[in-house]
Formats: sequence, C-alpha cells, structure tokens
Amino acid sequence: MFIILILFYITSLDFPGLAQETYSPSDITKVVFLGTGNPNPDPQHSGNSIAIVINNTPYIVDFGPGLIRQAAALSPRYGGKIEALAVENLKIAFLTHLHSDHSTGYGDLIFTPWVEGRYEPL
Repeated sequence: MFIILILFYITSLDFPGLAQETYSPSDITKVVFLGTGNPNPDPQHSGNSIAIVINNTPYIVDFGPGLIRQAAALSPRYGGKIEALAVENLKIAFLTHLHSDHSTGYGDLIFTPWVEGRYEPL
C-alpha cells in the first residue's frame, strides 16, 4: 500500500525538462446532458438530448422538447461557457429512436438555428 502511495505522489510531480502537453478548451471532448426527461410533461426536465462536443463541434444525440433552449442556456450568449452550443452551431444530429421524448424537438432543431444564422443544412 505504501508503495502505491509513493507511486501516486511521484507521478503527480512536475519534472522540469519533460515535455508537458497543453490543451485548449476546444481540444477537450465534452458530454453534455441537455435533457433527461420522459414523455410525461414535467416542467423540471427537458426531453432527452445529449450534446457530444469534439474539437468544438457539437454532435446532438436525440432531440427531445427543450433541446434548443437548453443548448442556448449553456452558450456564452446567455451566460454559459460552451461556445459550441451556440444555437447557430447545431448542425449535426442523430436520432436513436422515434419515441416522442426523443424526437419532438426536431422542428425546433431545424428552424431555430436557421433563424439564428445557421446557413448550412442540418
């Protein structure tokens, strides 16, 4: 046990001369739960949706109701910190299945980003 603690301590030290990689926030992959609700009308939970942000590109998985508002709330325009989730950046989406709590935000996903300045197709 003592040896394991020593190894953890040694690996946590910074050694001058050794190359250390630095990452910008856009290099880090993020998984953001935008909604975890169910088909019942619950004002505390948006419909199912996940954003996977890779190299500052958001990939939306499922588009339950409230997806656009949840993404917008996390973007800098509305006080959030994830630039990739600005509404006009939402361009790539995947649907896992056709249950209403996973798909009824589709119209909002198509229309609202276009209104906000997305010129590329979804």
